[in-house]
Amino acid sequence: MGLELVDILSNAIRRTLRGGLDRAGWINVHKLMIDRNETYIKFPIFQGGPDVLQNAAYGAIVNEGFRNGGRPMFTRRNQFLLD
Repeated sequence: MGLELVDILSNAIRRTLRGGLDRAGWINVHKLMIDRNETYIKFPIFQGGPDVLQNAAYGAIVNEGFRNGGRPMFTRRNQFLLD
């Protein structure tokens, strides 16, 4: 069941980045991802300069929808470690 969820999420994110999914379809996906200090989606880049990702057409979507608001890795019992 977990693998199916990952497949659904990855397909939705792929459609989002290609422009095939409306904002209403992806705006809450970040709530299913683990909170990090950087974007939740990593892109392997095999060529080009360091600004390749910044100039990508989907950069605005990644910054708006996949940068904050994710789930913390800590359980409620260990929440004090974040403070």
